Amino acid sequence: MGEATMNLLTWIKHVWRTGRSDSVEDKHADERLTKELQKLLADGTLPPFFKAVLSGDVANASQMANEANMSATWKYKTPMEFAAKYGKGDIVSVLIDKGADITGKGSSIGYTPLMAAAENGQATVVELLLARGALVEEKSKDGGTPLMRAAYGGRAQTVRLLLSKGAAVNATCNDGKTPLNYACRSRRNPDVVSALIEAGASVNAKDKEGETPIMSPATFGQSKVVNLLLSQNADPNAARKRDGWTPLMMAAQGGHAAVVKLLLAKGANVNARDTTLDRPALLEAAAFGRVEVVKLLLANGADANAQDKGGDTALRLAAYCRHPEVIALLKAAGARR
Repeated sequence: MGEATMNLLTWIKHVWRTGRSDSVEDKHADERLTKELQKLLADGTLPPFFKAVLSGDVANASQMANEANMSATWKYKTPMEFAAKYGKGDIVSVLIDKGADITGKGSSIGYTPLMAAAENGQATVVELLLARGALVEEKSKDGGTPLMRAAYGGRAQTVRLLLSKGAAVNATCNDGKTPLNYACRSRRNPDVVSALIEAGASVNAKDKEGETPIMSPATFGQSKVVNLLLSQNADPNAARKRDGWTPLMMAAQGGHAAVVKLLLAKGANVNARDTTLDRPALLEAAAFGRVEVVKLLLANGADANAQDKGGDTALRLAAYCRHPEVIALLKAAGARR
């Protein structure tokens, strides 16, 4: 099958074949959760009711589940939040039957049990809470949704579950971030990025700072994520509001040659400048001694003699920062100062 005739799902899987599976990532996250839970259970300050909840002791939890206990907090969490976070479905049912709040109104930030379950990959509890009246589009005080929490937590299975229940794939929180923005910023599980794109996530969604999903993986050298986003027409020349930085500048400064190559192949402007120092990507790469990136930028038309607003050039920065290989490359490309 040619790429032109592939449907979206097939193409995403084709691009992403070498990525980490959500089962591997979920296993690592589950191991972290188990260690957290063991530490909590060993805490000498753990109140009896919270101990029953965290240990999954349904009989004692049911017996002690009065209004005072259910509205109490320990380590800033309610019993319901703990039960949801650590996947104690039987306890969640008991607490709901006893009248526990599932709306998050008792939380100072509006963090709900559904969000706790979603962020920590407790799909069974997510289904239970939705069946008992939790809203798939409920929002915390920062405008975050359960899908955003699941995306940030790197929980692909839970992301797909929430999407199947009607979660809005392009919902925005108060600062304009979407679930895809959160998935890319968390760097926890690339399969979440794939799942959101399959569901129609906008790859060019901008938050209030003008940041798009591709910027974080470009910054941290996640070439497979960058490739996936670019395959769905992510803009390689998107610029952040506060400084005009583009994905190419971010990748160049970090020395991520594979990402730089991908961005250039998709039309990234090699000589674009930021809005603070008026620097193109070459000057950032030279200052940080990114030899392979400097090679790529020069080979793709970077101006070897470009100056920033302070008069610095790539050659001057490389000399000041003592990067002899970069100096040689620049001189060979015609840099004169």
